[in-house]
Amino acid sequence: MSKLITTLALAFCLTGCMATYGGKDPVSQEGQLVRYTYQYENQKTNTTDAVYRKPSAQKNEKLPAVIILHDGGGWSTGRTRQYGDLFTTNGYATLEPRLFNDEKSPRTYKKDLASLYAALDYLAAQPDVDPNRIYALGMSSGAILTILAKTQMAKDSFGKSSASFKALAAFYPVCWFFSDIIDGKSVRAFTDFSANNLKSWQSMPIKLFIPEFDDYEDKDSTTCANFVAKIPSKQSRDTFSIKMYPKATHGWDHGKTYSFQTWSACKGKGCINTNQSNPNVTSEGYKDVLEFFDSHK
Repeated sequence: MSKLITTLALAFCLTGCMATYGGKDPVSQEGQLVRYTYQYENQKTNTTDAVYRKPSAQKNEKLPAVIILHDGGGWSTGRTRQYGDLFTTNGYATLEPRLFNDEKSPRTYKKDLASLYAALDYLAAQPDVDPNRIYALGMSSGAILTILAKTQMAKDSFGKSSASFKALAAFYPVCWFFSDIIDGKSVRAFTDFSANNLKSWQSMPIKLFIPEFDDYEDKDSTTCANFVAKIPSKQSRDTFSIKMYPKATHGWDHGKTYSFQTWSACKGKGCINTNQSNPNVTSEGYKDVLEFFDSHK
């Protein structure tokens, strides 16, 4: 527990800072800046930079590992680093892919899925990592990606090896996207996906960590539960669980409070989204996601 408390204190100093870190030593606070390749639409030269980190003190056994996926603000906000600190302090290796620099960068979820599955293979090939204990945690846009990674379509399209995720965690995902797609509606951010893509799911457990008052969901705290209820298979539905944080908003762990207009807020009607900094929920989220992954070792 003392390690966790130390990590939490450090994380609050780092949240919201520019992600300038990424050095040469994976056991340092700066981690090691690495690069892996992936294929997308028959292009073999795609690359993703990432920060790879390992605990400073290792036992004589292979490590569990977590891929940490940033939100739509881009990797340059530095918001993944707090989770790199959390997990390496508690015995996990981590990989923080730099999927796109900032919120203005062009991107698609399918291309990011291809990169995510290549990140899974990268970690599985590391000599210090247990290939059977690799997890993924995503925030907002990254949380959407972790949910998509659970689909059978993602594995069939982008899984190039036998490696698979042990468990997945999604912090404040935008669930109305999924609900509308299942209903056969068109969603601007999901033009590459159909209801058929969301029918079949892999068996690993996933937990959705959601705020009570998320402007993206029009402050409807039942949106994620309603999405899960629409999944045809009970067996698949049972692999989902939800943790809700009362009075929290989207982006509770950003370390600052700010608002902006976006088309995807208020369930696609467009409105102002407010991210309210909430240190108490941030601390609880650290504890909860660590316990979730620890329970699936």
